[in-house]
Amino acid sequence: MTDEQRATFGLRANVQTQNSIGVATTPTLLLRCSEGRLTDLFVSVGTYVGEHAPVQLRWDAGTPYEDMWSESTNGTALFAPEPDSLVDSLIFHRKLVLRFFPPGSNPQTTTFLLAPLAPQDAALKKYCGFSATRRRAENAEKARAALRRAGDEIVSIELTPPQDRIELAEGEVVLSRTLVKRVKNKRGATVPSYGLEFQIAYAEEERVISYTGDTLPLQKGTNVVTVLVNGVPAERVLTYVVK
Repeated sequence: MTDEQRATFGLRANVQTQNSIGVATTPTLLLRCSEGRLTDLFVSVGTYVGEHAPVQLRWDAGTPYEDMWSESTNGTALFAPEPDSLVDSLIFHRKLVLRFFPPGSNPQTTTFLLAPLAPQDAALKKYCGFSATRRRAENAEKARAALRRAGDEIVSIELTPPQDRIELAEGEVVLSRTLVKRVKNKRGATVPSYGLEFQIAYAEEERVISYTGDTLPLQKGTNVVTVLVNGVPAERVLTYVVK
């Protein structure tokens, strides 16, 4: 017998996958905690994933990236290598798209719509040792502080489009990363990496959104786009007119 306190929190996927014989299965995302700390973050997929478990992940509308997870003892679950850091992404984002590669089968892709963890705060504190609400607030403050520090260094943001007004046909795509040509700091050196955010004002609707994805969500009509690098706005403002 043991007094060890354990708990598992689960979320079923919104998109089903198929097992090795073509039967539809619903993956489940699980957090497992013991003695006041998070011990495992894994996805049960209901099919054999092999000895090596590469995965692709995409949070919200961000860029997909590859990672190497480990398999469970029965080979039907994928375990994240650093669960404590990954849980911050679960708290911050609202959607996770996961692709895995069963040996001898087609790649499988599933989607999790991430419900806020705040309603589970009492249980998370008891079994996992953290509060989702407090963790989100702390991480947001760290991000703001980092942006403020980085913003002090940014003095020049050169945008790629040569003109401020650009006309597009409906359906044309504008990739976010292509809008910034060069960023320089106080010393005049080029900044190699930075965070991008876009404020888009839809003139016809009289509303403004903040956006961090890969493709600008332009709408028919006039779209006024402010580019922010590490929280610092570019001097030029771009106006896209979609006809």
